[in-house]
Amino acid sequence: MKIFEFKVPTISPQERKAFNLLGFSDHEAIKLLTIIGYSTTKVFWKLADNKSYKVPGFPYNTWILGLPRKSKDFQSQEFGIPYFDITLYEDQTSYKRVKWNVIKTGYSHNNVDRRIGAIAIKPIKRLSKDSWIIILYGFLSKDWYDIYHYGVTPPPKAKVSQYIVKKHRIKASSLVNDAFKEAWVMLKKIYGVK
Repeated sequence: MKIFEFKVPTISPQERKAFNLLGFSDHEAIKLLTIIGYSTTKVFWKLADNKSYKVPGFPYNTWILGLPRKSKDFQSQEFGIPYFDITLYEDQTSYKRVKWNVIKTGYSHNNVDRRIGAIAIKPIKRLSKDSWIIILYGFLSKDWYDIYHYGVTPPPKAKVSQYIVKKHRIKASSLVNDAFKEAWVMLKKIYGVK
């Protein structure tokens, strides 16, 4: 657990205009909440590592910060087909052939339920207009070992109906522990916490 003071960066004229358009008058509080939200994304992690937002995101394990984390839902009608013809592989073995209207990709607990993050960032107390006390805390429970990653091959495109979906269970406790440690280090780096 880390408790620290965080000073909200200056609100730019563009941000002020956007916040006003959205009906928010407490610009500093909204910017703080925006920063907290973005700090759990791969894009923010890439920028914190001084990398382009365009580099592949697979090395960054943001899934430990809450599930489901989906890359995208692909709807069959958007591709001009009645359904997707899927060969589903589960943990490297052919599982079954199915017909789906939607392909979901990314990480999930069981592809239905949400899973709260193992690490949280919460504003605790406002010290001044642009300064807050923040708590960064985490707890890694055993139910993190029942999560899955869904990947689709080839990338979906118009008029193509046959795909392979690989459902991979994250079994290794070392992988979950490493993801937790990586996220903890990255969030401390983003917030400038020692």
